[in-house]
Amino acid sequence: MAKYHELTIEYSPTKFIHYNAAKIFVYIDEEETFSELKPDLISAFKLRFAKLEFDNDVEPTYLFLSNAQIYFLNEQAKIIINEKPTLYKVDKNVQRDKEKDELKEIYSELRAIQSSEFISISSLQATEYEMRKRELYIKEKIYTHKLVQRSSNA
Repeated sequence: MAKYHELTIEYSPTKFIHYNAAKIFVYIDEEETFSELKPDLISAFKLRFAKLEFDNDVEPTYLFLSNAQIYFLNEQAKIIINEKPTLYKVDKNVQRDKEKDELKEIYSELRAIQSSEFISISSLQATEYEMRKRELYIKEKIYTHKLVQRSSNA
């Protein structure tokens, strides 16, 4: 059973979102599943996607953690992000089929990027590839989890 933690999402030195009680789960790509956030997960895996459950909210909220720093001590968790966070919810009305062309394009572009990584490329190209991979990863998660953007309370 997951425990509630105090959570702060900081997106500038003076701006943050604070939750008194949140269950925090992170998506582990290697296992393709959500696991409760624990200190050993922070260092063991590259965490890019989180699910937050609040005691007063029926549906979980989702947050992308790309380029985020996560600190976890006792009952307090802190996520530092470089930009204002975009929070997502599942929209059960969205009907999506995994075989649609949009998702196929995302996967084929990701395969092309990953195969080109083994060819000698410049550091600028490598940075561009990483940024594009991040963008495609986010698109794929939004698409497959049927997520829609919700305004944050900040």
